[in-house]
Amino acid sequence: MYSINQNIRNSYAVWWVADMVIEHLRANDNQWPDSWKDLRDDYRTSVDRSGQAWQFEELRSRVSVDFNIDSHALNAAVQQATEAEFRVIWLSDGSTVHWQSHEPNSMVFNYFKGVTSIEPVHTGFGGTSPGK
Repeated sequence: MYSINQNIRNSYAVWWVADMVIEHLRANDNQWPDSWKDLRDDYRTSVDRSGQAWQFEELRSRVSVDFNIDSHALNAAVQQATEAEFRVIWLSDGSTVHWQSHEPNSMVFNYFKGVTSIEPVHTGFGGTSPGK
């Protein structure tokens, strides 16, 4: 039961952080965040959008972000690719669970490709299942 609960929480956490990074990109002329501090405002936006909140520190402990990314170079690479060939957001425990269609690096890829209809974070379990 612990593993299932952790997989569910990890799937939501990595989705939330990907949404926070994308929100940061939208609000800051596509500049990649430099640190977790840069994501604080974007966290607040995610909370307001979903109506429910994770603890910021729990997200930070569950998810890792590469803060040394040159967003212009990443964008250029995305324009030449057909799928995410990079790892800029991942689960800190090494697992790779995520909700279907919400793998964090694919979400960033789609953002840079111009697919802006990415769904906001959902907090219920609905009919969506974690991808592997």
